[in-house]
Amino acid sequence: MSDLRKLSKYLALIKDEKEIQDLFKMLLTENERKIVLTRVKILQMLDKKISQEKIAKKLKVGVATVTRGAREYNKNKNKVWWRDFMSWWN
Repeated sequence: MSDLRKLSKYLALIKDEKEIQDLFKMLLTENERKIVLTRVKILQMLDKKISQEKIAKKLKVGVATVTRGAREYNKNKNKVWWRDFMSWWN
């Protein structure tokens, strides 16, 4: 089993929001957490059909970062878990 799969399985078991936050604080620096949240924002904006150029400008990230997000978004945008995530997040 890959390390990512092990971590995913463990995260799926955690029911306490604070425990997940504490784990993220332990595993990721403040800057890394900001990067993750920026990537979520990129995906949200792509879901709202905002152009990649506008996203890059608004979030002050490179177009390559948005393009990578768009590639993953296009692979996953019709999956139930993704639609659930977007509904919950917004």
